[in-house]
Amino acid sequence: MHRNIAGEETSEAVSFPGVGRVLRLRKDWEALAALLPELRTSATIYRSPHVLLCRVGRFGRLQFSPGCAHRMEGVQGDSLRMEKWSEAFWHVEERNGESCPCVEIADERGRGFLKLCYRGMEEAEEDLALLEPLIESEGDGWDLLHLRRANALDCGCLDRGLRKKGKWLWNHLERIFQEAREKGVAPGMILPHDPATTWDELRPEEISRHGCWMSVAQAGQCLHVRPSFFHRVQFVGHGERPVLLFADQHGEIVLTLIEPEGCRMDSIAALGKEIARRS
Repeated sequence: MHRNIAGEETSEAVSFPGVGRVLRLRKDWEALAALLPELRTSATIYRSPHVLLCRVGRFGRLQFSPGCAHRMEGVQGDSLRMEKWSEAFWHVEERNGESCPCVEIADERGRGFLKLCYRGMEEAEEDLALLEPLIESEGDGWDLLHLRRANALDCGCLDRGLRKKGKWLWNHLERIFQEAREKGVAPGMILPHDPATTWDELRPEEISRHGCWMSVAQAGQCLHVRPSFFHRVQFVGHGERPVLLFADQHGEIVLTLIEPEGCRMDSIAALGKEIARRS
């Protein structure tokens, strides 16, 4: 017997061949933390509401404490609340015209927040075999449908009110990244998300707009933000480096930007003045 997403028992699993597998994780978080750096992934994507960060390369080595794992390497780091991890979504997606496998970690509500990407199927299938001992059970087609639906990203901004409200923040963010590119400096950033918080620095080389998304790239590392969904921003002039806290309509901080060390940025000062004027 199987249970569908409504919790009802069904006599037969509904399957969707070739579109993926839902793998429920065992709560052996220490073993999983030790395994992640051994996987032959090509990139890791961190997802929080309205923000995506892509890091190229394999996952870094972690230090484990009960329920949590941590990593810090120079300006880069992660804090992983593994006790909130629930399942893995193994599937194949199309990138640059090629079919590329990936494993996405999701919470108990099926919301993905950490995606491990592969360049080819051979490495992914061999790594999947390493992951099997940490799998408690496999979901059926209803679980797969629920997880795919929970992680669908809309590429547009359908709410005209949100689009208009976020325009002033979009323009300020673009000026900040443009000034950073012109000066060759790297603003600090934090993606505060309870299951997987990460921080880093990014020296912009490319800045582009796609629909409601703004993308900033440097040597294969990319930050994607959706400013139209940023509801407010708080300017914190703490110490020598001002900090910008961007929140969504629910008041949740979704992105933190920190002025580059030793560099005063006119664009950040201008946004601080605009915030003061609007408050």
